[in-house]
Amino acid sequence: MRQALASDKPFRLAQFQVDSTERIIQCWRKHQGYNETASATIVCAGTGSGKTLSFYLPALTSLADEICRDSSRKVRILAIYPRTELLKDQFAETFAQCRKLDKYMQENAGRKIRIAAFFGDTPVKVEWSKKDVKGKSGLPFGLMKCQQPHPKDHQQQCGGVLEWRRDDIFALNEVLTCTQCQHQLDDSEIILTRNSQQAKDNGPDILFTTTEMLNLQMNSGWSNHLFGVGEGQGPTLVLLDEVHTYTGTTGAQTALLLRRWMQRTDCLPHFVGLSATLADAQNFFANLVGAPEEEVALIEPDSEDMLEEGAEYLLALRGDPVSETALLSTTIQATMLISRMLDSEAGKSEGTWGRKTFIFTDTLDGNNRLYHDLSDAEGWKTTIPPHIDRPPLAALRNPYDSRSEEYLKTELGQNWKAAMDIGHDLGRNKVISRTSSQDTGVNAQADVVVATSSLEVGYNDPLVGAVLQHKAPNDVASYLQRKGRAGRPRGMRPWMLVVLSEFGRDRVAFQRYEELMSPEIKRRGLPLGNQHVQKMQAAMATLDWISKTGNFKDVSYMLRKPERDRQKFKRYYTPLINLIEEVLNGGRKQNELARYLQDALQLSESTIQSILWSPPRSIMLEFLPTILRNLTTCWSVNGVEWAALRSPQVDGEGEQYKTSSPVPDFIPQNLFSELNLPELDIRLMRGRDNVEQWETLSFWQGMREFAPGRLSKRYAIKSNSSTDWLVPETYVPAATDGRQCVDFPVTEAFGDNWQVECEVEYQGEMIKVIKPAKVLTSRADITGSGRPRTQRLNRQMPKKSMPSPVNRYSFSARENVFL
Repeated sequence: MRQALASDKPFRLAQFQVDSTERIIQCWRKHQGYNETASATIVCAGTGSGKTLSFYLPALTSLADEICRDSSRKVRILAIYPRTELLKDQFAETFAQCRKLDKYMQENAGRKIRIAAFFGDTPVKVEWSKKDVKGKSGLPFGLMKCQQPHPKDHQQQCGGVLEWRRDDIFALNEVLTCTQCQHQLDDSEIILTRNSQQAKDNGPDILFTTTEMLNLQMNSGWSNHLFGVGEGQGPTLVLLDEVHTYTGTTGAQTALLLRRWMQRTDCLPHFVGLSATLADAQNFFANLVGAPEEEVALIEPDSEDMLEEGAEYLLALRGDPVSETALLSTTIQATMLISRMLDSEAGKSEGTWGRKTFIFTDTLDGNNRLYHDLSDAEGWKTTIPPHIDRPPLAALRNPYDSRSEEYLKTELGQNWKAAMDIGHDLGRNKVISRTSSQDTGVNAQADVVVATSSLEVGYNDPLVGAVLQHKAPNDVASYLQRKGRAGRPRGMRPWMLVVLSEFGRDRVAFQRYEELMSPEIKRRGLPLGNQHVQKMQAAMATLDWISKTGNFKDVSYMLRKPERDRQKFKRYYTPLINLIEEVLNGGRKQNELARYLQDALQLSESTIQSILWSPPRSIMLEFLPTILRNLTTCWSVNGVEWAALRSPQVDGEGEQYKTSSPVPDFIPQNLFSELNLPELDIRLMRGRDNVEQWETLSFWQGMREFAPGRLSKRYAIKSNSSTDWLVPETYVPAATDGRQCVDFPVTEAFGDNWQVECEVEYQGEMIKVIKPAKVLTSRADITGSGRPRTQRLNRQMPKKSMPSPVNRYSFSARENVFL
């Protein structure tokens, strides 16, 4: 512990950090032997208060001590994160803390502490990376930058890009090289590929992963030992960061997943949770991790532990509906000004104000609109790569600009002389970047970052001095996370701006502005009694039991991508068929399954019996018979073999998307996805030659996003001109305040691939209710050649909509109603 603290500037631990350190070290020692239950510690403290240190200080101290006594290579700390951006940030921080112990570890254990990440972006093996590096100098390592001292300033980090060089890949060397200082990292510190992590006796000491990956890999015979499967393989500590984000069905899914994991691995570890302040945190965390409440300790700072310093400014800003401008323009104006009221390159405040601005939106459509329009206001063309096209609009706010009198600008609130007084050049183009599931990573050189929820948790940039929320926040916990992205260093005075409209939730939020100024996360419960969630998790737990009982290499993979060679299929799948038939025939195996489910999900016997036998989606009457039918008929549909298999699609964080599920009608495609959600294929037209490009959305999301006449920039990733809408081919909007109705043939909107669900009577006529499978959008011309530049068509479809009796849509360009 002294070694870990020695390289830092002198400081005193807060009492809650001392309490946490004592508790975690004691529990580490306790869990070295046999335990009848799991235990837990939850540390609740505000953003920037030091709760991360309260975990890593005792965790790394205990880890180093154990490695010195037993240097075997296996996972001892498992860190689970809800989002990959948070994982990346904490990976870099943990690597830095581990390196402080290198000298001590080399002298006493003969090796360093090794860490690794196992999630979607982790390379599988060196051989496969040869294809990815084709035409490149190397593959960038996205988890962190070079942390060596800068060659010219040893007080600063190098910050160079770490790259897995092409030469090293072809030489089968897993080595990272800094492109700036040439420092190298090998597998004595970081293990790069899944294949190396999975090698016998080569596991990292600390493994970073996500809840999704834990669910996927638990039954993989190649990698599940990294996650604790196997005798003596279970980790001692499990870290859950940002605990307050595990709410609703997402929290229930995670809670039951952790129970399944403990049953599958026969491991009862000590869980450590880090969270913002929560009401009844002890009970909440006990329910989340499946530990008795008396084995859970809540640690939080007392008022005397915290030192009040600095200040923060909060502003609720409402758009003017009379001006007939979109709320987006208010957000753009506010961003242009607030980014120029922070520190300039002159750094007059010496860090008090910060230099960067984050803007958060809640939809991809809003994110792309804001990114492109803000970039345009700052004089950028959002091509790839972006380039400066003209001076920013901020230059027009220069009081000395000859195009208008200074007093007129002052009267209209357009005199930005204050920004110039603190060193800003109003003619300088601010650098704008975007972070979302469509465009991951953060541009470190950006002045303004437009982001979705993917950046709200855990990304720490000490230069962020202002956060702007576009429209009312959906969730208090989410709002707190976004608010906490600014003002990370002590002494900074950050800004938090919320731009609100005059309508709906925004109006309520503005009237209750005190809830924005002093947000509080109320008591939260987990819907563990939700039968829908229970049955999904019971289906997954059944596959856990099958995998464990039958010792199959990867039963989920076997069901997702079955072997089609007849001889191999018979050899690999006959034991699986026999086991399922034995369970369905009753007797000992059926009783074993019932007991396993009861222990794995921590549910009562009566609840388990209901899950096993009661519809819908019962385990014994529907789930297992469906698997057996697929196995015995080779996934046949109407006599066509393999027709029931679903092809996988690329995923996106936070979105409804399609991947292969072992049993789609019973197990969601991803841990937090809806079950067997109807989907829409969305046709987009791209490029000069109008080449078709296809995307997939959930049914309701697709119908809402592409309601007729609604301009959508959801897929405006590469260009601002990539604006899509659903209109007849011959439709030309008229400049009128009245309603414009046109006929819209159903086949033109949805093609021929739609089906009639039923007929209903409406005003004396029978109307067909149809269910489309795809939406045929066209590209909106926003360059002045017939299509509108305005967004006045952008209205939401009402909740009730009906097709016309003549199989044509008549839609209003103002209201988007189906008549």
